[in-house]
Amino acid sequence: MAKIREVSSHYPDLKTAGKYLSYENALKLEKHIDMAKKTPVTLSVIEKAIKNQEDDLYKLKKDLKIFQTEKDHLNKIKDQVTKLEKTEQELDKLANNPGEAAKRLVSKKARQQYEELQHEANHYRDNLKEKGYRGSEDLSKRQGEIKELEEKVVPRIEKEIKTKEYTIETISGIFDAIQQATRTEEQSQQRQQLRKMRSININRSNNQGSDISR
Repeated sequence: MAKIREVSSHYPDLKTAGKYLSYENALKLEKHIDMAKKTPVTLSVIEKAIKNQEDDLYKLKKDLKIFQTEKDHLNKIKDQVTKLEKTEQELDKLANNPGEAAKRLVSKKARQQYEELQHEANHYRDNLKEKGYRGSEDLSKRQGEIKELEEKVVPRIEKEIKTKEYTIETISGIFDAIQQATRTEEQSQQRQQLRKMRSININRSNNQGSDISR
């Protein structure tokens, strides 16, 4: 508890927090609130520290969400590339088969099926080109970049998120403890003031009674 007294002696709002602020939290207070020594650790300062931590946490979670969105987007691109390759294989098979080529000359249905495959392939190519991909080579390159991010960057972001959440929980606990201590102190002062006023009123009544009896 010596640590609490030491911290409280410097910071006004902590003077009444001894009952609620544990030794562990007193240590955490110095560790997690990064301010100049001359700055009083008031409730508003602690509240601002919590807000700053929450802003940092929001940005980290946003970065993680952006990565997941990109990963989901890449899965859709992969699906498009797979469909394009499958369609191109079917077209190559039909184009390189003399029998199929002859069939298209005499059969409207065969020609129509071939043209539909060509249209489908063009649709996939245009769609991929619009998103910045030409085919499997571009996909493989981006997959490699995403994999590297997932292995090196994402774990660091997740670790920072946990640290921020722990920090917010800790400082919020300290904030609540100080608020509770402040309320308790105010209630105690109010009770003392009421007792003092009652005592004054009783004394006045007694004095008035004494004057009347004379």
